[in-house]
Amino acid sequence: MDTSSTSMMSAEKETSHVTASNKSVLRGVSDGQEFSQSDALSFSSFRRGTVDPRTGSFNYAIPVARITGNRRRGPSLDLVLKHNHFSSRNEGFGAGWSLGLSKFFKDNDRMKLLLRDGRIIDLIEKNGTYLVETVDLKNFILTKLASPEKGYKISYKDGSTEILKSVTSDDRFIYVTEIIQEDGYKLNIEYTFRESVSPSPFVKRITDELGEELLLVSRTGLNSRYNVTIETFKNISKLACKLILTVKESASNSIEYCLAVSNKSTNILTFTYQQGNYFRLITKVESNFFGPATEIINYDIPLTAPLGSPVGSFPAVSSYQFTMVSPVTGQISTEEYKYSYGESIWSNNFLGNNGVTAWDKNAIDNIYACPADYTYFAQETLWIDNLEEYKNKFTYDKYHRVIKEEVSASRVVAPVLAQTITTKYIYQGNTSAKYSSLPATYKLPVSIKKDYFEKDSEDSHIRSESSSFTYDQYGNIETSTDSGGISMDYIYYPAAGVTGKCPKDKNGFVRYLHSSNKYQNDMSVDSIENTYTYLALQVKV
Repeated sequence: MDTSSTSMMSAEKETSHVTASNKSVLRGVSDGQEFSQSDALSFSSFRRGTVDPRTGSFNYAIPVARITGNRRRGPSLDLVLKHNHFSSRNEGFGAGWSLGLSKFFKDNDRMKLLLRDGRIIDLIEKNGTYLVETVDLKNFILTKLASPEKGYKISYKDGSTEILKSVTSDDRFIYVTEIIQEDGYKLNIEYTFRESVSPSPFVKRITDELGEELLLVSRTGLNSRYNVTIETFKNISKLACKLILTVKESASNSIEYCLAVSNKSTNILTFTYQQGNYFRLITKVESNFFGPATEIINYDIPLTAPLGSPVGSFPAVSSYQFTMVSPVTGQISTEEYKYSYGESIWSNNFLGNNGVTAWDKNAIDNIYACPADYTYFAQETLWIDNLEEYKNKFTYDKYHRVIKEEVSASRVVAPVLAQTITTKYIYQGNTSAKYSSLPATYKLPVSIKKDYFEKDSEDSHIRSESSSFTYDQYGNIETSTDSGGISMDYIYYPAAGVTGKCPKDKNGFVRYLHSSNKYQNDMSVDSIENTYTYLALQVKV
């Protein structure tokens, strides 16, 4: 069903905000709007809103609001407008920008699921139902609904649930429409879709069960430049505020200005972009939160992709500079991060360059076909006010896991001549194993060893510390031990619960801690044990 209201239709009838066709589309990508064929994009470093050394990308994040419905009973939703370095998809906020709400989308004829935390899940279709193919922690369950036909439910480990339904009459777009917390209270999300305005549906409003309008999104303006207004708590005068985004439809076709409006208007963000053949990159951000600040991002290093990739090379950040002026003293302070990826542009990288002979458009991630000993690295160097502070080198394996991190101080105080910290990580799931056979916990380190090295004019000093962990398939820590001999053992209640001690988990996950035991070397000699019981909260009636 088309969710556009009559009033919205009339307001947008003469306005066209479709992305100008002034760029190439991604060959081998279904709609030519987004690259997502790498699990590296599911790591938190890609989603944190800054430079990601693993992929060489820069992604910006604008906090919008934290909304809580049903008279503060919940659910709560943290809304953040995020820019994706590898996307030109326009969801109503300008190309590359999205609220990151859960949805299905297609890439290379493969259906994918974007989760609320930014993870991209690969799916396979079997008997008309999508099943999860991505190896990951068992902290969500995807279930097809009996009704509507294209409906799905995502059940999360924290007890919450999301309902995804088709939001257009042709069933092309399946987005989250309901967010339900553990006690039954929910939020409703409405979308509007007009291809003359945006090639993808965009959020129109978010309401709670009382009908309170917690978020309203509207659009006004001409084709060349239009405003997107995000209003929160519109009907509560003491809480009401606006975020006005000015989207300029030119080569960038993306957010140009961001204006926060409460008691007074403040222009807090201005963006400048670089339009490449395939990707729209943020090159400059001017902000004014606690004083004037400028971020400058350069992309002078291409990452070479394997033969046959939809893009011959991917742009990577070569430097990120943050300059801020003190509102009190007027003093200018500058931080600059410089990046390198391997020895040259032809080096190994997150795309699997040099590890595969040809790009497979149907692979979950091409790097998974690389040899077991395939690694790639990135180095970050920090300069503060033109003085080099440290170098940080990250080494990754073929499953994008950090296996080694080396931090070297560039400036030391005499008599110290050198200082380095080297951290090594070991994981479950050997790189010689097939991706599909990896354990759910393969991204969680089972061993972390940290070596501190210091050299002075007379001697060298080395100090080490280590820790080890075990986990269950849900990501719960079962045991931990540090180099001092301190151990922690954790036991959890079963998903079915225990009468009088722990209720049944609504979504079928193991998550409630039964007991913890802390001891040194020998549990029978000296230990501290804590036992936990739980009561079910009152649910909505």
